Amino acid sequence: MKKHVLFISLLCLSSFGGAQGLKSIVYDTEVAPNPNSFQPLPLPEPNTTGQTYLHEEWSVGDLTVQSGVIKQLPLRFDVYNNQIEINTEEGIKVCPIELVKTVKYTTPVFEEVILVNSSQIVANSSFQRNKLLKVEYLGEYSLLKGFSTRIIEASYRPEFGAGSRTHRIVINEQYYLQNENRIIPLEKSFEDSEELRKEEQDLIKNYKKQNKIRSKNQESLIELIEFLNNKGA
Repeated sequence: MKKHVLFISLLCLSSFGGAQGLKSIVYDTEVAPNPNSFQPLPLPEPNTTGQTYLHEEWSVGDLTVQSGVIKQLPLRFDVYNNQIEINTEEGIKVCPIELVKTVKYTTPVFEEVILVNSSQIVANSSFQRNKLLKVEYLGEYSLLKGFSTRIIEASYRPEFGAGSRTHRIVINEQYYLQNENRIIPLEKSFEDSEELRKEEQDLIKNYKKQNKIRSKNQESLIELIEFLNNKGA
């Protein structure tokens, strides 16, 4: 089983469509804009701790934006502020997600990592725009992973002199099924989603009768995706 790791963000105004395919978006290349045209990195808010980046380490990669491709610069994904950071000779620059089409790491933290603007897929859908999604499995049906943050509020109680004095940021994960221009959250009873066709609903229901699907277990979900790609064979 071959895995590809991708991030997919939600923004292009053109429809993804069944004919275009995810691979043509992922490997799109154009002329490079100047990375120093982006704004400097703003200062963080005080008294807040926790993980804000998907990976703290910088990874060299190619950033495809609406105006072209910036090649071979250190990049990282700031989940909390929903932006790509670029480490340039003039300092850290910020690229808003609405400008991003794809990011492909060429010196990845783990495996090949690609980020794509999710509106490339669901331009005419009600699915959230400007959201980076990581592709865990690529095929006719793909497995995507999205990220969001939440803040655990400071719990300090002065009357007891106990608790935390700072807010803490944590990253949450959510898996999705992607096919053509559809992105469907893999939550409880997702087989009843109106986004699924009748034959897809039947395949998933039959699969669930014989297999336990855990919505937060990646291997379990990949097995389901492979089943769909084989049309239940």
